[in-house]
Amino acid sequence: MSKLPIAVIGAGLIGKTHIDCALADPDIERVGIADPTPAAAELARVIGVPCFADYPSLLATAKPRGVVVATPNATHAPITIDCLEQGAAVLVEKPIADTLDDGRRICDASRATGLPVLVGHQRRHNTIMRKARAIVGAGTLGRPVSATALCTWLKPRDYFDVAWRRGTGT
Repeated sequence: MSKLPIAVIGAGLIGKTHIDCALADPDIERVGIADPTPAAAELARVIGVPCFADYPSLLATAKPRGVVVATPNATHAPITIDCLEQGAAVLVEKPIADTLDDGRRICDASRATGLPVLVGHQRRHNTIMRKARAIVGAGTLGRPVSATALCTWLKPRDYFDVAWRRGTGT
């Protein structure tokens, strides 16, 4: 089986998490990162993939079959639609879009191209969630009839200190 060529657009905190997962998966060929920051260029150099300042260059040059979109929310729709139209399946971080119309445009593009769009609800793979599922699956708690969970995820301060988080669609 050949490796699946995957690219990541947006190498911030969440994008780096996807890159780490791709590094750990032997079935993935990492073909590039699109992010204009010096930190992304350094990360790409360290892991040995090309870094592109913009995603159209990545799509045209690297030709990924799958793309992770981990960019500011207001950019999800245009980037996701462009990726689909260039022949790449997409995993887009939540929210899928910041307006209902943009969400519909993404769904229309997915149907038109026949390519899937997945929305990143990555917590299901978190160690805590896996442990909870194992406990429930083992019957340790009996037969659950209802559950409510509340948790707090610690993120570094700089995660919140970016201009796009203070704008529309955050």
